[in-house]
Amino acid sequence: MRIQNYYGTEGNGKILKEVFHMTDSGSNILNGSYTSYFVNGKVKASGHYRNNRAIGPWKYYFENGVIKMIGVFNDSTSLSEWKYYFENGNLSMKGSILNGRRTADWQFYYEQGGVKSKGNFEQGKRNGTWKYFYEDGTQKAEANYKDDKGLYKEYYRSGQVKSQGRNINGKSDSLWMYFYENKKVKAIGHYQNGLKEGNWKYYHDNGNISSEGSYTHGVSNGKWLYYHENGQLSSEGNEKDGIKDGYWKLYHKSGIFKGESTFKLGEGPYKEYYESGKLKMTGQIKDNKNQGKWLYYYENGKLEGECLFINGVGEFKGYYENGKLRMTGTIKDGVNVGVWKLYKENGELAGYYNTIYDNGVPTYEPIESDKTETRNNPFHQIPAFLFKSKKVKYFQPRINEFRGIVIATNPIATVLGSLPFSVEYYYQERLGYELFFNFLRDPFFTSDANIELNTLYKRGYSVRFRQKFYQQDESFGMLYFGHELGFTALNHFANVIDPNPQIGRSSISADENKFEYAIFIGDRIMRYAGDPGITLDVYLGLGIGYRSYREKFRNNDTYKEIFDDVSKSSLSVPLRFGVNIGYVF
Repeated sequence: MRIQNYYGTEGNGKILKEVFHMTDSGSNILNGSYTSYFVNGKVKASGHYRNNRAIGPWKYYFENGVIKMIGVFNDSTSLSEWKYYFENGNLSMKGSILNGRRTADWQFYYEQGGVKSKGNFEQGKRNGTWKYFYEDGTQKAEANYKDDKGLYKEYYRSGQVKSQGRNINGKSDSLWMYFYENKKVKAIGHYQNGLKEGNWKYYHDNGNISSEGSYTHGVSNGKWLYYHENGQLSSEGNEKDGIKDGYWKLYHKSGIFKGESTFKLGEGPYKEYYESGKLKMTGQIKDNKNQGKWLYYYENGKLEGECLFINGVGEFKGYYENGKLRMTGTIKDGVNVGVWKLYKENGELAGYYNTIYDNGVPTYEPIESDKTETRNNPFHQIPAFLFKSKKVKYFQPRINEFRGIVIATNPIATVLGSLPFSVEYYYQERLGYELFFNFLRDPFFTSDANIELNTLYKRGYSVRFRQKFYQQDESFGMLYFGHELGFTALNHFANVIDPNPQIGRSSISADENKFEYAIFIGDRIMRYAGDPGITLDVYLGLGIGYRSYREKFRNNDTYKEIFDDVSKSSLSVPLRFGVNIGYVF
């Protein structure tokens, strides 16, 4: 039984949608030839059905009539060859299908011709060695898969490794590394289901770090740091959902404060300064592009130029210090583009020029005639808003740095016979001055009267003053090194039966005092290094000091035995270890 379906009516005629055959009018079982059509009348697909199942050769077409794919539907035990095409008619991919899944050898092609990749499938999953190629036929990458999971390695045309990492079901996963052609690391981080996740680090081609920060589901989030090629910090701040958010600071290559901006949803005002601290430029940033009117200044405070930006593109006017027009031209994303006009101080047009950059500094090459005169003109660089870096100098205050008070303790330490408490004055990623008090009591929760006879117990305190030198905040926290001076007053007690029966039970004691110096390393973990919040401090150190020991009981061998385990050496070698949780105000 032959059936025809239509899209509807257009003009005076019907537009045929499909033609097919059924066993009878009541069964709804497709049996026989089948053809479907586009609205323009061209064939969309053609083939045969047997008992409602596609069987034999089938063809599918693009709307322009070009073949889209062609192949054979077989039973579940037989291979069928399928070919897929681009709309220009060139082969897109080809291979075998078994029971609806790709199997055996497959090849994929570029739209303009040439093999793009080739390898083997088993039950729809890549297995074995796969090779990938550039359009000129040079090998681009290779991978070794098992059940569509394997190590993928990509190459430059020179043969040097470009990137490598795990590929799962066609998506990047786990740790990936990227390289420059000089073999130095370009980037390193993790993917999860094809999206960047967690902490990533990027590097300049000289090996110095370029930037570092974290991703969540493929977009940047949290604290990000950017660096100049010389290793100095270039800029730092928070990002949220891929855009800058909150307060950002920028630094010159020398490490001196350069600029600042406070962003809200990627938008905010920006100010940049000379190394002398004088204002250099001011304007508005939106989505990392200059927006609105920007003003540029000489170091003496006079106006150097102005530019009205729309999405990072603007027409710049530069002035001599006497206020006369000096140059005009277009700035795009912080770079001079197109033809620039330069003027003499008397107002006469000097000529038309192209901008040539040398290590980021622009020079102006005349489009016609005398180039020598142009090279000698001391035109200033039109500044670009670029986030890049500086190294921490422990005793050099920073502009707008966060300073806070950290109060910390660790009640769990009572199981070891102490209760620490500390107050620290914290300078953001730079310095910390901490007063540390430790209440010593072992056993901690047992009263003196309930201690067993002839058993030592301790009561006392220690006070320490610490100085900490913080490193820059990383994903694992702020590492620091430090030193301290400390004093400990500790009393050792024991409950005994007094020889005088009229006295009965009494206590004997020995005093221990220590003066110590120690060095230590640690890690302070905070959500953000420049904001209030909960913080965790872990440290480990070693010291040296002087101990005084004095027994406060009459000479008695039995009593002395009780105190045998107490160190009586005048040399003290303290081990420092602790984990404190606190809050930064």
